[in-house]
Amino acid sequence: MSQVQDVIRLTFHDPTIVVGLNTLAEDVDGWDSLGHARLIIRLEQRFGVEFPAERLFDLKNVGGLVELIRAHAAACLG
Repeated sequence: MSQVQDVIRLTFHDPTIVVGLNTLAEDVDGWDSLGHARLIIRLEQRFGVEFPAERLFDLKNVGGLVELIRAHAAACLG
């Protein structure tokens, strides 16, 4: 979770952002559709994952992103 928060802080140029699993895009200043795309790219680079495009539109909060990362990690360890 702290690594996800670090990527969010980097993406939105705000080192004071604090996120939790229930944080919504509207809770973060600047998290619009373009910001979301930049965030996804940075998360994919940081964690070495490629998120399924169809799942990205279903995400409700930061917890959804964390679950995608965890699912990918589990599949890799499989």
